[in-house]
Amino acid sequence: MPTPEERTTTLRQATVTAQAILKTGALLGLGLYVVGLVAFNTFLVKYGVTDFNPLKARCILAGAWTITILALAAAPAFAFRYRMCMLPAEPRLKRLAISLVYMVLATFFASGALGLLLNWIPGPPVPRDFETFDTGLPNWPYLLGWMTVTGVTPISEVRINFADPAGWVRSTAQALTLPAIGGVFIVGYSMCEVISPQIGGGRPVPAIFYFNSEAKDLVAQMKRETKPFHDHDEDGYPLAIAVELVYAEEKQYIIRVMYCTPPPHPTLSYSPASINADIVQAVRFSGAQSAPIGSNCPSSEADAENSK
Repeated sequence: MPTPEERTTTLRQATVTAQAILKTGALLGLGLYVVGLVAFNTFLVKYGVTDFNPLKARCILAGAWTITILALAAAPAFAFRYRMCMLPAEPRLKRLAISLVYMVLATFFASGALGLLLNWIPGPPVPRDFETFDTGLPNWPYLLGWMTVTGVTPISEVRINFADPAGWVRSTAQALTLPAIGGVFIVGYSMCEVISPQIGGGRPVPAIFYFNSEAKDLVAQMKRETKPFHDHDEDGYPLAIAVELVYAEEKQYIIRVMYCTPPPHPTLSYSPASINADIVQAVRFSGAQSAPIGSNCPSSEADAENSK
């Protein structure tokens, strides 16, 4: 049976361990929040808004998937540096050649793992081509290249001492810190818009907006400018229009509407807009659909005239 002193010592150790776990969890949560806040606001800047509200739970989710993407993008650089610095020491040229093989294998691994991860993320599937390292995320090959090139140069000569790997860990962390900071902005600006809002992303959500009578002229203008997609009355209500909701604030909605660029080479694009919340009567999400990119654009000037 433990003595009172032993019980006191055990209790003290448990308290110290619990405090360490809580501090680590708090630091991790704070780090995820800051990364998510920066990434999501980088996305919002494209639409001319920012939101640094300190009570946004979605920022932690955004930080989690941002860190995940960056970790996978850093895998080739990590593999290269790990193999270059392994003991026992080998001739530099041999280590360099083998490290390059490790880096290529890690590149395919990172792209494949990210593609599998995207299959579990809510939302419609996106086309992928793993032969070109295309996972369906915009600019993934560029992020991968950025993290790899900046992460492996200058080539580290710090040897790994498996009994005390702190030196190599510190060297690798220093080499990947600046690339990761730049990667946060790349992820936020290029990739946030294809990540589901259910996990903190910014993918636009199809919605039908019902406006009050004050927005009559605005709705008419939007329907004129976005033919042939929104030139009809949604649900038989003349002041309703199908759009994609990008972001909702207390006083405004950020939306985008689809339209066709003029012939002779019409392509489907979108136009962002800021809508005052005071003129919106209701918003309905069920049954709303977006026009698929690349479809229904008039192929000639005559077709364009007929669509008016």
